[in-house]
Amino acid sequence: VGRGMRTCSRGRALFRVLGEKHPEVPDLMARKGAIGVALAALLPLPLALATWTAGSFEVPLHLFALAGMCRMPKIAVFVALSSASVKHKV
Repeated sequence: VGRGMRTCSRGRALFRVLGEKHPEVPDLMARKGAIGVALAALLPLPLALATWTAGSFEVPLHLFALAGMCRMPKIAVFVALSSASVKHKV
């Protein structure tokens, strides 16, 4: 979704305006975008918003994939907690 935003005219206009108002953002996202995805994966934030933003700023795929794996420990905790609560209900 994020990379596709750059292909439509509104998406290009949005990034042009963003680049004019905040010229540091594209470079910052290129350098630190994967960290933002990792934080969103760990925190109770909508991961889709972080991944769309990373895609639109063309964060390198290998860094994006590594950051996305930060979601695994969070999911493991949720699964462990939910299975523990199911055992206590029976």
